[in-house]
Amino acid sequence: EPLKQFKNGHFNESVRKATERFEVAVQQKSGSTDIGKQLMARSFSLPTPTIALNSLSTENEKGIQEGYQFMTMGMMLAIRNIFSHGDEDQRTSEEAYEMLLFINWLFRHLN
Repeated sequence: EPLKQFKNGHFNESVRKATERFEVAVQQKSGSTDIGKQLMARSFSLPTPTIALNSLSTENEKGIQEGYQFMTMGMMLAIRNIFSHGDEDQRTSEEAYEMLLFINWLFRHLN
């Protein structure tokens, strides 16, 4: 659906929908009913995340986990919230595409 909206020129809506789908995926994977920044903080937080991206056995792996946590929290604040709670000007196709690529990258590491 986000891709269809993007192709139809609904750039803001495509990004909003993609972030909401990511949020639902994290809720399902973590078993949490939290939303937004709080969901991401709790789901990926060290030392015992409900969603571990790796074995967390090295400092590098822990850094990846913590970085992912902060990126997903930031995505909720800086991308999802502005399109869900604000009256944003229509973004260019290029900017929306960049956001969709970032969200896709986050999805890739979630699975």
